[in-house]
Amino acid sequence: MYKVLGGDGREYGPASAAEVRQWLAQGRLHHQSLVQCLPEAAWRPLHTFSELTPPPPALSVAAAGPRQANNLALWGFILGLLSLLGSCLCCCACPVNILAILLSTLGLAQASRERDSHSQTLAMVGLTLGILSLLESLVASVAAILSSTFAHVVR
Repeated sequence: MYKVLGGDGREYGPASAAEVRQWLAQGRLHHQSLVQCLPEAAWRPLHTFSELTPPPPALSVAAAGPRQANNLALWGFILGLLSLLGSCLCCCACPVNILAILLSTLGLAQASRERDSHSQTLAMVGLTLGILSLLESLVASVAAILSSTFAHVVR
């Protein structure tokens, strides 16, 4: 059994643990309210009595599960992969790599604001792949122009 010291300075009780938990749930008490466990003489804050405080709420499956990456970062990553493959295979990935760089940059900004490290990683990889693909396309274009120019000079 317990006695509680109300906000008005009056003692209430004796009360069972269930009644004290009910008063806490109703807002009539708070975690700093003074409680006396009978027959003890000492008053202690309610939060020091584990039997009187409710257990912390359990995490829901959704809250405990992995977060989904933001769409901009994810699409930047996918397009970065496609642009690198496209530039290596057929040299026609320029629109895709520019789109990969754009989406990855926007995704990185959004992930940084949300402090989402998984999406930040996807966006950084997508940005890197898009830049590599763009550089590879530029090098291939310059090489094609130079080889064409040298072929005319040799003739």
